[in-house]
Amino acid sequence: MWLAELGKELGFYSNLSRMSEFFTLANTLYQSFGKYDHFIIDNEPSAGTLDMIDSIDGWIDGLDNVKKYKLIFNMILKAGIKDKQLVQQTKEIMYGQNGAIVEEYKQMLASIKQLFTSPKYLESIIVSSPEDTVIRETHRLRKELEDRVGIQNKYVIFNKVSITSNNGKIQKEKIRSFGKETRTECFSVPQLSISEINLHGESGAIDMLHSLYAGLKKCSL
Repeated sequence: MWLAELGKELGFYSNLSRMSEFFTLANTLYQSFGKYDHFIIDNEPSAGTLDMIDSIDGWIDGLDNVKKYKLIFNMILKAGIKDKQLVQQTKEIMYGQNGAIVEEYKQMLASIKQLFTSPKYLESIIVSSPEDTVIRETHRLRKELEDRVGIQNKYVIFNKVSITSNNGKIQKEKIRSFGKETRTECFSVPQLSISEINLHGESGAIDMLHSLYAGLKKCSL
């Protein structure tokens, strides 16, 4: 948050709303990378993740500016920020270890950018639904993934697929058409009614998960 406050004062950043969230995620990955085989990041729909990745270069520039504008930062810290604890933490980060902490932040961001933009490390799985508007959005997101991040999407999971009635047949045909057009591997998750879901106790939750997994295999296309 120290970087967000300073960046806001000097106008370094155009997208501060995701900053705290991203740095928490980035720090977790940076500290844990190499300890686990896979990380699964369940992110928000649409292109919010792409906007966050696009902001990385701006945040690196902002860290460079910490050195460039130290005098101005000092003035802000003395008069512009009311949170004294934040001020103290910021001073420790900016001036501690001769600026080594700021350099470590930059290294972290550069490493995370590589993770998020390299097909070697990142596999995107889009969760969609068999509705025309959502399918159009899925097409757009796949294109933006490739154009902005260089990642080709290979897997799409379609939620809320009816397993009965003619509506289910129409939905599955849409999914087949999407898979054929995009050459992606598509899976479908059946839509369960409230009467089919029992979450009373641990056994109920486990039964529901087994039911969903059985449906996923049964309806995969």
